[in-house]
Amino acid sequence: MESSKIQKAVSSIVTTLEAVGIIERWYYHLQLPAELKGEVDIDLEEFESAKDFIASHFNITHQQAIFLIAIFIICNDTDTEYGSNIEANFRQIARKLNMVTSEMFKYIRDFDELIKKRILSTDDEINKTHQSLKITPYVSDCLLLNTPYIEEENKGISNRLSDYLKKQKNYITKCSRRSFPSDRLIGYIEGNYSNLSNQFPLVRYINELNISTYEKILFFETCGSTTFQDGKIKVLELAEILFNNMAHKKQFLRNLSTGGSLLVKEDLLDIESGEFLSDLEVTLSEKAL
Repeated sequence: MESSKIQKAVSSIVTTLEAVGIIERWYYHLQLPAELKGEVDIDLEEFESAKDFIASHFNITHQQAIFLIAIFIICNDTDTEYGSNIEANFRQIARKLNMVTSEMFKYIRDFDELIKKRILSTDDEINKTHQSLKITPYVSDCLLLNTPYIEEENKGISNRLSDYLKKQKNYITKCSRRSFPSDRLIGYIEGNYSNLSNQFPLVRYINELNISTYEKILFFETCGSTTFQDGKIKVLELAEILFNNMAHKKQFLRNLSTGGSLLVKEDLLDIESGEFLSDLEVTLSEKAL
């Protein structure tokens, strides 16, 4: 379609919900049997202009706009299939777009980008093919109220280290239930520590210490426990989740109990140990606090 025609059509759309309605009619058309599709009039120029309107409103691609509206519709659908869902999975999105579920996985990067921009949120950034997705409250308001989307403002909604610590704890709990292997968890968390260095001085300080990812996880889990629980971490329980190798796990525990860890030498963790390694507990030191 010529850009002048798109611009003309876009100018006729004045609200985000109007654009959503146009795209939803297109979804409905996709799901019709072939013999009925000719009976439903679809204005492709109007559809293209609606995609363009949503993409421009949120500064995303046309493909991402299609996914965003599909999730919005699924999460607000009240029929018997979706009920009162506030999340959408890939199977539901694929059905809405008349695709098979495996086709959706080609667009994982699009969903990652929408999550990174905080347009979508997910319950699982590690097991990507099994994640559920929902639209963030800020973006939902932008759609419903036709208000401008301001990316920097949106990024500031969840910008605290404590929010990340909650997320890390959630993933460690999932790993303990064998939702995914520990090596995938370690890789994911290590990547996050690297990204968070520029945002949080504490993360940057810990990253600059010559310590393993396991020790970093222990330190930040202790930070999380101090913020949300009693401040103590039973090291064996955490090690059971993180280590697949028994020898490495024992070495990790001994290194802490004997004060060999740099976290202890730098006076960041206090050790509370009993007669056995299984009794080993750590808390944040006064310096760390």
